[in-house]
Amino acid sequence: FVQQWPPTTCRVRGKCSNPRPIQIFTIHGLWPSNYSNPTTPSNCIGSQFKESMVSPRLRSKLKRSWPNVEGSNDTRFWEGEWNKHGT
Repeated sequence: FVQQWPPTTCRVRGKCSNPRPIQIFTIHGLWPSNYSNPTTPSNCIGSQFKESMVSPRLRSKLKRSWPNVEGSNDTRFWEGEWNKHGT
């Protein structure tokens, strides 16, 4: 589990969806790991992201705690993260 400070992320990465990013720590990522094999699993065969499965209540929480700091489309960001790390 990794968190980020959006103003620093924007400054370091040089791109940001909002000129004044939110001033709270947000989720950067949550990736599976296996200490016996340090290669992080990704792009596994499994269920793909389905926007319809994200309830309005969960969507509201994700928009606050896991926004797309570098872009403007939170849903596309979550889809990419799920399809790469969550399948």
